[in-house]
Amino acid sequence: MKKWQVPQFLLKIARGKIQQSEHVEIIQKKEMKIVSDDKIIHLDGEVKQINKNVIVKCNPKSLKILIPNGGK
Repeated sequence: MKKWQVPQFLLKIARGKIQQSEHVEIIQKKEMKIVSDDKIIHLDGEVKQINKNVIVKCNPKSLKILIPNGGK
């Protein structure tokens, strides 16, 4: 991704259209193993130090979304 593309990328995130970016691949799984030779990765927007592998699991019904009154 080139520097001039970053604002367009961020705009797609803000508009909820990031799935339309050629720089994004969306993979839906209940469990995923990520293997990386890098010692530091970005995971869910946070920097994490790892040894070799990361196992990511989604817990069913673990996400709660609160919508204030009047939100539609």
